[in-house]
Amino acid sequence: MEDLVRITFDFWSSLLAFGVFQGLLLLLILLSYRKNSSINFLVALLFILILNLFNYLLIRTSLFLETPHLTHLFTPFTFLIGPIYYWYIKSVVGSNYHISWKNYVLHSIPFLLATVSLAPFYLLSGNEKINIIESENLVNPVTLSPQTFGFIALQIIQSFVYIFMAGKLIKEAAISQSKHSRTKVLWLRRFGSIFLIYWSVDFLGLSWYGFLGKIHQEVFYVTMLCSTFFINVLVFFAIKNNKDFSGVLLNSGRKKYRNSSLNESDSKLYLRKISSYMEAEKPYLDTELSPAKLAKSVGISSHQISQILNIEIGKSFYEFVNEYRFMEAKSRLQQSKYSHLTILAIAMDSGFNNKNTFNKVFKKHSGLTPSQFLKQQLSVQPSSTS
Repeated sequence: MEDLVRITFDFWSSLLAFGVFQGLLLLLILLSYRKNSSINFLVALLFILILNLFNYLLIRTSLFLETPHLTHLFTPFTFLIGPIYYWYIKSVVGSNYHISWKNYVLHSIPFLLATVSLAPFYLLSGNEKINIIESENLVNPVTLSPQTFGFIALQIIQSFVYIFMAGKLIKEAAISQSKHSRTKVLWLRRFGSIFLIYWSVDFLGLSWYGFLGKIHQEVFYVTMLCSTFFINVLVFFAIKNNKDFSGVLLNSGRKKYRNSSLNESDSKLYLRKISSYMEAEKPYLDTELSPAKLAKSVGISSHQISQILNIEIGKSFYEFVNEYRFMEAKSRLQQSKYSHLTILAIAMDSGFNNKNTFNKVFKKHSGLTPSQFLKQQLSVQPSSTS
């Protein structure tokens, strides 16, 4: 009971606790999906971030007094963040994705070395661990030892290497896939940007430590703030954009069609064929365009068209078609030769069959209603001609 009195709960511990709670919430969301390699990697990545936050929550609140053997037990796992992130990206964009056990072991060598380097600490008694951690907590800033500097530096360097490797995969995907696959590429780039920010803050923190030769706890906990931010962005995206989250970041579309005879290379080839036909022939201008009509024109079954669009770009047939219609309507609203037409007439000529769908699709893609967009264009035109 006396130990419980020593437990402290301040701003930083509250932040860490919030990050752990949000991480567990997201973990439950991920576990609700059918498993595939992409989901498994994202679960592993999130779990390591949660464990890292929990580790420092124990220290900040002095809960390590109750569980000293849990302290820094999960620290070596941070060396798996980079490889898991890379494998995750590869599982989403890679064709014929497969990783051998030999590959897993090879990329896990830094984790194994980190575990060995911390073995002397792990072998200490509970009281010895408590004494070490308490002595560090009593001093702020803590002297930065060469061993600690090297440990953190290797984590950051390793992660930057994997971020670069993953970035190359995303870039290759952007080049090889159709323009409608940009949805997936866009979200993966955003995800990668958050990941890059996460490690960049760690790098800046380490640079600050190296400059001063000391570790300021407040600066250190800012890096923990990034973990919390990273998790919260994923939680927000999962809740607000559930379909994109499952279709793009979780790559769950393939699981739905696991019994299909259509292989991945054919799927990408057919998507390019469909996109080329849409751009060249503009069948979306037909208000009654259906999967069956499009299938007949491109020589692919309507079921396969739905499968291809769902897997490759995470969209339904009508979401796919309405995006073309939106681009057509947007283009016409910007051209003076259509200025004699009403907005509704332009919508109908662009393939929409009702006003409500048109307004909804237009607002989704442009962030403005058609009327607001047109007013914006009219206000810009005079200044461009003067």
